[in-house]
Amino acid sequence: MTERMSSAATLAVRPALAHAALDRLLAFGCVLLLFGDYLTLTLSRVTSGSAGNWLLFTAILQLPLLGLAVLVGRLDRRALTVPVLAMLGIGAVIAGHVAVSWLSGEELTDYAADKALNWFGVCLPALACGMAIGRLGLVERPTALLWFAIPLWAMCAAALAIDPVLLTVAHYADLAVFLGVFVLPAHQALAFSLAKLGLCAFARADAVGGDRRRRLGWLVAAGLTFGLLLLTGARTYLLGAVAAFGLLSWFAGRRVGRALLMVGVGVVLLIAFPSELIAERIDPWRVAQSLSFTERTDLWGTALQAFGEYPLFGAGPGGFAAQLYWGGRAYPHNLLLEFLSELGLVGAGLFLATMFAVFARIVRLARARCRPTPTQAFAMGFFVFAVVGGLAVGDWMRNSFLFLATGMCLSALPASARGVAR
Repeated sequence: MTERMSSAATLAVRPALAHAALDRLLAFGCVLLLFGDYLTLTLSRVTSGSAGNWLLFTAILQLPLLGLAVLVGRLDRRALTVPVLAMLGIGAVIAGHVAVSWLSGEELTDYAADKALNWFGVCLPALACGMAIGRLGLVERPTALLWFAIPLWAMCAAALAIDPVLLTVAHYADLAVFLGVFVLPAHQALAFSLAKLGLCAFARADAVGGDRRRRLGWLVAAGLTFGLLLLTGARTYLLGAVAAFGLLSWFAGRRVGRALLMVGVGVVLLIAFPSELIAERIDPWRVAQSLSFTERTDLWGTALQAFGEYPLFGAGPGGFAAQLYWGGRAYPHNLLLEFLSELGLVGAGLFLATMFAVFARIVRLARARCRPTPTQAFAMGFFVFAVVGGLAVGDWMRNSFLFLATGMCLSALPASARGVAR
């Protein structure tokens, strides 16, 4: 009898161990998805001699992560909330455009096909992966984060020691390489990675309880990362980081001292490594007179024109480029205008419904005056950063991380007042 009980207990333990192992594998994969973009470039440099395609890597990584998330119970039918259904509705609008083109015998441009494919292969999976990440509570486990943060900080330190300009837009088309292996993606890609790490470090500062030394350490780390972000001169991502850090400072009990410490460390770093190029990029007057700003305002006008011609369902994926009589990749550098011009009021309305659902959860948490967990804090900061970025940089393929942040907020933040009380 005793032997049978022992055997039954052993059999029960094995599935539990397997489940725990898969859960840890899922957590590692999700951390890689969140913070491993620069590492992907480095690994690609080692194996192929050229910088990698992070979007392609994301698409390949997300699918097995989704399978793991379902297998270990991090995703189930409860994930089908109204905001998620709205995102699926956008997919239905895109599929409708593709079906109409196919039935009418029109051939989609390569860019239009890529956009349609990436909505289903990258953006929607990013939303689902974000929901799994929100339930995992990854920011509560800082060790995994440091495996990705330390190499990036080391590469930035090497760049500062050689020439601070290596961090800036001056090397936008030229990836700086150290020791023939480490690749430092400059400007926007670098700013994107730094912003995520800085937000995570800032969110961790509230999770150390009464340990002042550890809190100070996380705040200094966030400040140094913010300073490196300033040095890149990536204007939109810099604005997004300021908005995100401002939101998290408010949630941290309106403790202005913490925010000032972090900003002070960043500004000291900026002063220590001055650059006329950076001053030129963050000067509001120069920005307003710059060619990139003028081009964007022209593109925004074209997007509104396309919306006027196809107000209900839009001109379809890639329709904005067609409006410019351009067969290649072209977009208005504003997600809302992109949805309006290519998917019309229906697509833009569904997109806004999802975004407003997340903002409503943030407001609900703020009204309850609850101290967010590190995962909740990071999710909110990442979402605000991504929203600001999506208003001036890239198309929906390049902004798939917005949907990753959206998924995190949908699962990590309470959906109702009852959830806040818990």
